[in-house]
Formats: sequence, structure tokens, C-alpha cells
Amino acid sequence: THALHSEPNGLDLSKLYRVVGDKGCQLRSTESIDSAPVAFLPRGSIVEVLQSRITPDLGLLSRRVLVRHVVSKQRSPSSRLTQGWASVQSWQGYVILSPLASLCYTNTRWGATRPV
Repeated sequence: THALHSEPNGLDLSKLYRVVGDKGCQLRSTESIDSAPVAFLPRGSIVEVLQSRITPDLGLLSRRVLVRHVVSKQRSPSSRLTQGWASVQSWQGYVILSPLASLCYTNTRWGATRPV
């Protein structure tokens, strides 16, 4: 199934997420929620998850992920790279980042059954 998500340009769609939180997404310098802010990403931004962790005590996937966001200027060959730690969801269950692949299917008229 990995081959289905891999694009010719090297992007792995299973690692791409979209900022869906109404308030956007705060990136921080470390995994700690109290660490220094690095950047703020507005709703609709696309990020690539570089690293996620499993809590050793419980064996659960952490809500915090290391992400990379690339902003390309439309009229400029240069791009700006931002990297930091973000929450997939808040401790109250508010979703901040959602997998791009699942958004592609659920937000269409045809859903996952659309003919190719």
C-alpha cells in the first residue's frame, strides 16, 4: 500500500496533513507544549509529518508531531522552510491537523467510492 501513497516527486501522501483547526496551528521549538513558539500556520496550510513518538509508559501515540511546512512564493524561485512541533489535536479532542489523504475522500461528492 506504500506505493499507492508515494508520488513521483518523492512526497508520501500518508505523511501530509492539513491544518483544519479554526484557530490555525502553533509550531514550537521542542515537543514540550511550553517551549518557545517558532511559527503560526493558518488554517488550510499543508504540513509534512517528519516524526511522531510513542509514549514509552503506555505505548500510545503522542499527540505531538514534528512537522515541516514549505512556503513557496508564486513569483519567486525561493521558498521558506519552517519546522517545529505541533499538536494533532488538543487535550480536549479538538482536531488541529487532519491527514490530507482522508480529507480528499471525505470532502467530495463521491466520497471513497468515486470511480477513477
